[in-house]
Amino acid sequence: MYIKYLDNIHNLSNYNSVVKGGAKNNCIHLQKDNGHFHSMEFNDEKSRDFILAEIWSKIVKKNDYYDIDNIINDYYIANKYNVV
Repeated sequence: MYIKYLDNIHNLSNYNSVVKGGAKNNCIHLQKDNGHFHSMEFNDEKSRDFILAEIWSKIVKKNDYYDIDNIINDYYIANKYNVV
């Protein structure tokens, strides 16, 4: 599955795991087996957990791609107005 984040494309098959992390615990790390990782940072833990759940949902449904850039701004706006 491919993920688009900040106009970059990441192939999840190049990573071994997708985990929570970051100094403020608001990141998702795409980790490789050699210790390298790519970090995706969000505004807060709630946003991070929402995106992580969405990624898992897309994996389970066997989707080919997930555009985080497309959904995250809508999520922040909906959260601001207490819609989600």
